[in-house]
Amino acid sequence: HPAIYDKLKKTAEKYGIPYQQEIEPLPTGTDARAMQITREGVATGLVSLPLRYMHTSVETLNVKDIVTAGRLLAFFVRDLDASFREELTCF
Repeated sequence: HPAIYDKLKKTAEKYGIPYQQEIEPLPTGTDARAMQITREGVATGLVSLPLRYMHTSVETLNVKDIVTAGRLLAFFVRDLDASFREELTCF
């Protein structure tokens, strides 16, 4: 959703959280797409962590990436206000 994308990006920039963008126009293998298109749809944003060997016993990732993603989401939620709800309905 454009408003969620913009808010996540601005939140990362505001708090100095590094991020990379990966634009994926097709389903991603997560539940995000299903949430986005069910009934009237739910405004959805996907935050992914870089990792290797997903869904195996040796799945590997950097713990710092988990902490950083958690910080991003915590700041994102903390900074939500009533005006953001209006942004979600204008699309």
